[in-house]
Amino acid sequence: MKIEESDKLVIITLKEKNLQGFITSLRQEITNGSCENKNVIVDLLSLTNLKLIDLSLFQDLSDTCYNKKCSFVLVNDAVNHNEISSTIHVTPTLQEAKDIIEMEEIERDLGF
Repeated sequence: MKIEESDKLVIITLKEKNLQGFITSLRQEITNGSCENKNVIVDLLSLTNLKLIDLSLFQDLSDTCYNKKCSFVLVNDAVNHNEISSTIHVTPTLQEAKDIIEMEEIERDLGF
């Protein structure tokens, strides 16, 4: 796992192919590590065979971030974005993920 941090944002890039191990490490980072109380982008572009069922593994991490008033966005272009649940954000590019986080930051600042 590669971690890039900025002021309110952490971008985590999957480096290994073990998705379950990655999620365990990611959970640790979000609850007690560098991602605590920050917006999180998870770059899964290296997973060219990601399935919708795999995305559900990230739901509790997304919920944890949103409960802390932070954003959580997955980046992957292998899944059909029209079939994804609206409870988790998945975008095909890093720029779109950053745009979603920026919009959610504005919404939080406005009290939504």
